Amino acid sequence: MRVKFSIIIIFIVCIITESCFKGRQSDNSNTSALERMMYYTDKKIGNDEDTTVYIKKIDSLMLLLRQNIRMGKIHEAFDNVKEANFWADTIGSAKQLARCYYYWGLVSARMNNVSISDKNYYSSLIYHKKMGDEKSIAMVFRSWTRSSYENNIFDSAKAYLHDYCIKIDSSLGDKRGLKIDYIYLGEIALRLYRITPANRNYNYLQTAYENFNIAKNIPVKLSETDCDELLKTGLCETYYYLAEKNKDNHALYKAYTDSCRYIFDDAINIIAQSNDMEDYTRFFTMKIKMLIADGDIKTAEKLTDSVFAVQDTAAFYHKETAMTAYSLIYEAKKNYAKALECQKQAVIFQETNSYYRNSLISSLKLGRGQMENERNKAYAKKMELEGRTKSVIMIATIITAFIITILIIISYSRSRYKKANKIISTQKKEIELQNANLIAKNEEINSQNEEIRQQNEEISKQSEIIRNYNQELTSSINYASRIQYAALPSEEELKKVFGENLLIYSPKDIVSGDFYWCSHTANYKVFAAGDCTGHGVPGALLSMLGISCLEYVTRHLDKNKSSASDILDRMKAMLKNTLNQSDYENDNRDAIDLALIIVDIKTAEMQFAGANRPLVIIRGGEVQRTKGDNMPIGVFLAEKEHFTNHVVKLEKGDMVYLFSDGMPDQFGYKEGRTEPEIFTIKRFLNLLLEINSKPFDIQKIEIIKALKRWRKPKKLGLETCEQTDDNLLIGLSADNFLADKL
Repeated sequence: MRVKFSIIIIFIVCIITESCFKGRQSDNSNTSALERMMYYTDKKIGNDEDTTVYIKKIDSLMLLLRQNIRMGKIHEAFDNVKEANFWADTIGSAKQLARCYYYWGLVSARMNNVSISDKNYYSSLIYHKKMGDEKSIAMVFRSWTRSSYENNIFDSAKAYLHDYCIKIDSSLGDKRGLKIDYIYLGEIALRLYRITPANRNYNYLQTAYENFNIAKNIPVKLSETDCDELLKTGLCETYYYLAEKNKDNHALYKAYTDSCRYIFDDAINIIAQSNDMEDYTRFFTMKIKMLIADGDIKTAEKLTDSVFAVQDTAAFYHKETAMTAYSLIYEAKKNYAKALECQKQAVIFQETNSYYRNSLISSLKLGRGQMENERNKAYAKKMELEGRTKSVIMIATIITAFIITILIIISYSRSRYKKANKIISTQKKEIELQNANLIAKNEEINSQNEEIRQQNEEISKQSEIIRNYNQELTSSINYASRIQYAALPSEEELKKVFGENLLIYSPKDIVSGDFYWCSHTANYKVFAAGDCTGHGVPGALLSMLGISCLEYVTRHLDKNKSSASDILDRMKAMLKNTLNQSDYENDNRDAIDLALIIVDIKTAEMQFAGANRPLVIIRGGEVQRTKGDNMPIGVFLAEKEHFTNHVVKLEKGDMVYLFSDGMPDQFGYKEGRTEPEIFTIKRFLNLLLEINSKPFDIQKIEIIKALKRWRKPKKLGLETCEQTDDNLLIGLSADNFLADKL
């Protein structure tokens, strides 16, 4: 009883002490309902391995992911889909993996990583096709469409809509999907019309008008999307451009202008809430032009004054917009000097906008930090005052409890002493018995040690065998590398055909899946740069097959006069026949990405055909990029019947570049970032534009140095990124191999 009583006393003291120290807890919890749901799901997974629990976990992550996307937290959304993919892979659910790859594509597109986004959308389509889920296939293609046209890849976007989305949605009777399809078609046509201000193609404008009206007449509400807003702003802008086009036709001009005015206020409010200042500037300028056309100069000036007076984080954007509007107003008043001055001011505001916004964001962060410090100081002072009051009660309670506990322990320890002696005696006997058992176990351990020693000797022998085998394997691969290099054109051959050139050929492993090849006849010079599936030994075997195919299909080029696309078509048929490929889902999917050029020596015309690879020409300080077809040489899910043939007339000073995707896809670190990201095709083309005027040997040094700097971390404690793929880059100068024809 005395023991129980003392335990109760100590327990009461602990409770009082804890309450004194703990104080009131804050109610300002930042944990969202979704995060709490995920927490409890985590707890359940620890006790129950049922598949349904994992699916609930994935559902929770998807809800949180969509919430983060709406809030613009793209990196948090990336972490959500990464974890969801782990759980989907754990249970091996094709349906959940299809969802994860879909959101991988969506998040990658928001991060402007188009190549990774395309690969994930494609993986999602494979799973949905296996499950026969036509509606989800259309959904993936719709998202892929939006990613494509927002990155100005219009041909692919239109193909996805026409060839897949509209066909599937029509067969399923999905009115909601069809409405989104026609909205996207209208938006693509409107963007194509908008990006060619100098030479308007009114067919695009008419196409936008027709598709937006088809979508408008489909009686479906689009909840949880921004497509209704996209339809309203698209129609408004289309009406405006149609009114401009028909200024000479009073009836049409009035009809289109009235339609534009009817929805203009809603449209410009949508644009303002989106925080896209480029769109806001365009719509505000449209508003000012309409007011000027109506002769309402005063209202135009009043609106422009209100925009110029805005003071927020986008103040310079507003001032740039206002100055552009002032320029139009003064031009309408025929005060051309003042109009020119306002236009110059608009340019100045545009140039200073970026610096101002960065400074303002830094100031806001600093201000928020200072406010947080002040709140922390005030809270600490409050807790200090409460603690002083509670400390008096705590000390008195502890002293009282301590005295009572000491008295109980003294009285209890006397009876405990006798019992302890009996226990010690019993334990002594048990220890003697345990010592005897330990002696027996030591003898057994010695026997086991001898057995382990023998096993170690056997392991050493096996290690030696494995080491010898690895040496033989490495020697074989090194020999294979010499064979592969022998199959590639030598530097002398390249120089003989194309003159001085740039060649960067850097395999990730000993042998490479990238290859290059050249040939020449009496009338033509031919060059190809290929990237095979995988790298290392599998890629090298496929590259040798690719070189053989090229040798075969170009052997009678002078006689046949085949185009570049004909050669890729024949090469594709030959490769599929050699690898016995007939069905994408059931056969092996080994394939070759290839860029091929054929130069006519007499006419200085260059033909180009590409299988997932582009042609880059730098002419007059500008990059001209010609994309290849979106399919490889080999079996493919959505392959076309023929490759596209492009013809370019070479000019003096042209620099021609062909490369594999290993060059722009190298991982590295952006300044100030700790997470690796890819180099990207945009950075790579900017690098080529910067150095193309230098000699080829200097270009090679600059490119290698740039990639090394990219892979190296900009902060301490991070590891340098390894080369992730084979690298191949060829640079040719038209002046070197067509000097007499230019």
